[in-house]
Amino acid sequence: MIGASGIVVGVTAAWVSGELAVSWIYILADTGQAVAAAVMTGILATIWRRRRARCAAR
Repeated sequence: MIGASGIVVGVTAAWVSGELAVSWIYILADTGQAVAAAVMTGILATIWRRRRARCAAR
């Protein structure tokens, strides 16, 4: 799911910013950034939920 949506977001970001007019390689860079942001967000959300559950248990 993260990979598929990362590709869509990466291609869209490259298209909107006009980077596709320069080179197609920007799709890889933008897709990588979108996937990395999604993974980091998932990790941070998991950490936040665990801490929140631990505080609620006290």
